[in-house]
This record gives sequence, C-alpha cells and structure tokens, in this order.
Amino acid sequence: MLRRAGFPFDLLAPLRDDEFAEELRTAAAGGDWAALPDRFDDVLRASVGELVRAGRDERALEAVYLSSPEAYQRLRDWVHEDVPATLNHRVKRRVQLLTMYLQRLCTKNETSSFFGPLAWVRTGTPDEPFAFAGPGELRNRVFWSNWSVQQLARLVSADPQVWPALTPRPATQTFLTDGGARRVDFAGHPPLVEPVAELTGPPLRELFALCDGKRTIADVAAASGTDPERLAAQLTELVDCAALEVDITIPSGAPEPFAFLRERVAALPAAPRERWLTELDRLDALRQRVQDARGLPARIAAVEALNEGYAGTGAGATARDGGQIASDRTLWYEDCRQDWGAATLAGPAAASLREEFPQLLELLFQLPLARLRARRAECHRWFTETFGAGSVVTVDQALAAAADTDLSTRLQVLDDKQRAEYPAPLSAVLHANRHRSEVVLPLSWVHEHLGDAPFDAWALCSADLHLSAADDDAVRAGEFTWVLGEVHALHEVLASTFALLHPDPGSLAEDCAAHREALSDTVICEPLKAHRGKMSVRVPFGSPQIEFSARSAQPERLRLTPDELTIRDRGHRLALHGDRHGEVELVVAPQQWLADETGSLFGCFTGVRAYRMTDFLGGPAADHLPRLRVGRFVLARETWWIEPEPAKRKIFQFDNQRLAWRIKHDHGLPDQVFVSFEEEPKPIFVDFRNPLLVEIFVKGVQSSTQPFRVTEMLPGAGAMWLDHGLGAHTNEFRIGFYRKADE
Repeated sequence: MLRRAGFPFDLLAPLRDDEFAEELRTAAAGGDWAALPDRFDDVLRASVGELVRAGRDERALEAVYLSSPEAYQRLRDWVHEDVPATLNHRVKRRVQLLTMYLQRLCTKNETSSFFGPLAWVRTGTPDEPFAFAGPGELRNRVFWSNWSVQQLARLVSADPQVWPALTPRPATQTFLTDGGARRVDFAGHPPLVEPVAELTGPPLRELFALCDGKRTIADVAAASGTDPERLAAQLTELVDCAALEVDITIPSGAPEPFAFLRERVAALPAAPRERWLTELDRLDALRQRVQDARGLPARIAAVEALNEGYAGTGAGATARDGGQIASDRTLWYEDCRQDWGAATLAGPAAASLREEFPQLLELLFQLPLARLRARRAECHRWFTETFGAGSVVTVDQALAAAADTDLSTRLQVLDDKQRAEYPAPLSAVLHANRHRSEVVLPLSWVHEHLGDAPFDAWALCSADLHLSAADDDAVRAGEFTWVLGEVHALHEVLASTFALLHPDPGSLAEDCAAHREALSDTVICEPLKAHRGKMSVRVPFGSPQIEFSARSAQPERLRLTPDELTIRDRGHRLALHGDRHGEVELVVAPQQWLADETGSLFGCFTGVRAYRMTDFLGGPAADHLPRLRVGRFVLARETWWIEPEPAKRKIFQFDNQRLAWRIKHDHGLPDQVFVSFEEEPKPIFVDFRNPLLVEIFVKGVQSSTQPFRVTEMLPGAGAMWLDHGLGAHTNEFRIGFYRKADE
C-alpha cells in the first residue's frame, strides 16, 4: 500500500527566507546577532504573506474544515484579509494555527480524507521493470463511524415497539461460578476481576439463564411468567452491573456498521421496521451527499446537513470526545484511493525487500523475541506455582489468581530487566557510535550478529518503508535507499478500512488469512476490543475472533467467547485452549493498549512483535544516536534528545529565532527535522529557514516539561521520489511481512 501526503512538499518552500537563514546560521556560529533583529519584521511579514496565499487555496481550506470545522471558522475570513503591517495577537494566533495545518498537510502521510490518498501497488518479480505511470482518478468513500452507528442502535433499541423483539444476551465478560459470578474487564491493565453480586441467587440468576441471545424479550417474559414492567426493571439491573446486553450491539469489526444495523432493523416486526428503515435510509442518503459533494461550499453544506439530520434523530452527540482524539471523532470519516496506472514495485527495489529486509527483521526482532521468551517462561513458572503442574483452569480463574499474586508487576519488572540487559547488536553499535552522525554497515554484518538462538515464535507485521531516490530512473538503476519508519505490531492495518478501498477487497482478505493460517499449528485468533478508532479490522478474515470486550460480526463457528477458553500446562509451556478449535494463540493481548502486552498473562500466547523503533533498542538513555544504514536500508535516523527551556513566551519575537538557531547550532541539527514533544500527539515538521515553523518549534521548547526528540528528515528534499506531475510528495509504502517459527 502506497500512502502520500495530500499536498506537495514544495508548497512550504515560499515561506522560507534562505538569505536571512544564512545570516542566522553565521550569527549562531559567531555570536554576533546585532544586525538581525531590525530585519526580522520584514522577513516575518513576507512569510506570513506567503502563508496566507497558501491558505486561500480552497483545497487547503477544505482539508482544514474536514479536520476541524472550528479551526476552519477561525481561518475562513482571515486568510482573505490583507496582512497588516503589525501583527496583532489575533493574527499571530491564526498564523500559528494555519502553519500547523500546512506543515501537516505537506509532510504527513495521512490517509484521512481526500488530502491523504493511498494507492494499492502490485509487487512484481525482481526481473520486472519498476513502473509507475501517472496517477489516476481519486475515488473517495465516506464511512459511518462505528460509535455513531452504535448511538443509532441504542436509539432504535429504546423504541417501545422494538423492545419486545430484542434478544438479551450475556456479556462476554461475565463468568458464572458455583453460586455466583465474576466479571472480567479484559481491556484493563491488569484485567480487573470482580464479583457480580446480582448473580448470587434467584430470581436474577434464573432470568440470566433465559437470556441466551436467541430468545426475544417477549419469549423471556413468557418463559419466566414475569409481568413486562418487572421484567424491564430486572433486565435493567443486569445491564447496569454489566452482566447482560440488551440493546442492538454493533460488532467492533463489522465491515460496514451501518449495513449491519440496517440488517437488524429489517428483521424487526413490521411497524417499527418500516419506520426505522425509512429513517436510516434518509440518514444514509445524507452520508452519500457528503461523499458526492465536490468543492468547499458543497462539502460544507453536505456536512452540516448530515450533522443536523443526525442530531434530529435524538441519537446523541455528533462529535466524539469533544473532537479531541486523532481519528474517528466525527459521525463519518473519509478515505481515498488513487489508482496509479500500471504501478509495479519491482526490479532491485522488490528484490531488496524480498532478499535483504527479511534478514534485517531477523536482527530487529532479537530483543522482542528475548522479551517474549522471558515472558512465556515467567508465566509458566507462575502458573505451576499457583495451580500445580499439569493443571487446567478457566481464563477467569487464572486472571483472578494473577490479580491476587500481582503477576502483572512481576512480568513488567522482568521485561524492564530484559530491555536494559539484553545485548542487542543494534543497540550496541548505536550506543558505541553516539559521537558520530552515521554508521554504515554491510549486510554481512547482519549475518555475523544473528546469533544461534532459534526464531521460536511466529511473527506478522506491517513495515512503513520510505523509498529515497531522485526519480523512477534512479530506482530502476538501483540508486535508491529504503528508510524504515516503523514496524507495526500487526499486518491488519493493511486490512482495515483501507482494504475496502482495494480493487479486490475479497482477495486481499483471503491472502492475509491464508498467510496467517500458515504461520502456526495453532489457530491464530483476533481478540476483539471495544472500537476506539477507524483502524479496526473491517474485512472478514476467515479466522476466529474472540469476544473479549466487543462483539464479532463473524459467523458462529468463527466466533469464540472467553468462557470457552482454558489455560493448560503443557509441561514446558502454557497453552490457551478452546474446545472447538484446540490450541489458540492471539494476534495481540486483549488489553486496550498494545504496550500493556508485556505485563499481561495473555502476552505469552501471542507471536513476536515490536511496537516502535525503540523496541529494537536496549541500553541507557542517550542524548544522541547516529543514523544506522545497513546495505540499502536505513534502520534508524539520526536522533537527538534535548532538554526543554521553559520560559514565558513572546510570540513572533526575534528572540525566538535566536533561541532556535542556538539550539540548532549547539546540537548540530540539520535544517529540516521532525520534532516530537510530549504534549503534541504527532511529530511536527520544522525547517529552520522558515520563521513560522521556528515559532512552532520554540513554542514546544518553552512549554514542554520533558526532553523532546528531534529526528532528521529522511528522505529529504530532492529524494522523495514520488512526483509524476503532482509535485514532490512525502510518501511511504506499507508492506506486510510474515515469519513462521523455526521448526
């Protein structure tokens, strides 16, 4: 999958002042700043003028609107005003806001909305030519957010005419015990295990047994002989203690959540069915209007109509979490596909991915493998200490014991020790060369440092790789470098909503499923979690899903509940077992955050993974690490960790330029970098020749409370490769890699 930024990188170039930057560079080296403050106002005003011109582009304003209507309202009229001779506080705030958006649109490989499209690319054989024709038509799709459809489902469920037709079912987190029950919050860390007092005796326990997900409320009423009002109160009590689900529930992994709801409504009795189908069709027509709208005025009108139409149903909020999360925060979201002609990633570029990069992954996964081995051994040791050798216990029993013995802390201490002490070759070479800007090693170095330890776990991952080259001809000639961005924990990012934009989504799903089934003799399952973002798996995989804290859209044979699972001592290891599938393993632990896997009992039932580049590294904290290049691959960009300099800020003062250039000079930073501040969710692009981006940089330096990370921009300007008549764009390939355990 090829992703690119929505706007060309060169759109930022007019905001620079190269002449003024050279004078700043000289002053930072020599300490003579006297002549520069008087020139700063003119330089700043010229940059703001270029920024405003870029902001008048209707596509840029549309991108801002789709990201934040509030930000659009602040910028809409202002960008059409003349730039004042003196920047007042209002203007300065808007300059900062527009600068933040513009750097994101020009440098981030976003996929949200039309300004961050993706293309699906065929990987050819090494002897085929590398080929990318001009880009084709941009095709957008607007999807309903899972949470917004769930709000509609609750509204439908609350209809008195719908109520008798609902089918109450036990929550998957509820486990019956002798004379009682316990509830497990699988998403918590560690999972919270607590008794369910309401299920200690009749009549609620008897009612709970009748709610099997097949009987309707009308059926349950007839079987129990309870009058409707009392039955409603009892069901509400079971729902309030999280033992029962009554409302229509939208599965976390439903490919099309709105279609799922419509199917459920179509099965209702005639009167509510026709009324609600009419309402749902009306709403979906408004979503389709957003998808079909072209141009800023039409798009705004369509979005406002959708928001008003949705709000009119009474379903609930039209924005999630106050719009404060990075994705899936509105009723809908948009992704785009752009066919790239007869695109073929082939020749030396494909050969290096097939022949060289897997060897590097072997080395990159050494530390994660050591951590997984240690976690498995410790969990087995704990289990036999707690339950005895050869024991078989249910999942809820094991988690209750884990909470009592604080297994999570025990595992985390062990993992911290592994990260600090494991002699990972990559860590060693980086830390041994902290004084250098770059370390270049041959591929043979990898072979020498792979070691003798077996690769004793399956692995699947999605690697972000940037192709650094001048153009297509350079790639064909072998004049290119791959730059590793991240290795993601999963390959399913390839098969999320992105898969629905694939020319043949079904074949992609089958391909991913076939690869996964070949990885292990166990059955690898998807642990379902509560839906928090649009990146959840959204295509049927053919592999089982376990309903740890969310519902599955898979057919019955592919859907497991946690109460089916047991943990068994196999003599030298633990096994997770389900009666219908035998031994199962998990793509990830069911905790909400991937990083919690290291302290989870479930973390010993997964393959090996890495969460981010730091998971490949051990050793002490450093203030600088060099770029690391092995063969054709840059595995680590040159990186600095710098202490903040808290101060009361003076916006758009020359002192900010002086501070930034002093930091740049003192640490030897390149002109173009990405900076990660603890307080910002995403890295910020900074070009020190651009006074507006310098302001953003200094804002973080003076307001941050933790050391900030600075990373060289790589590929840099002139090596972004992807142009093809659209201007140079930052871009990345996302590629799935699979590894079976050594046999």
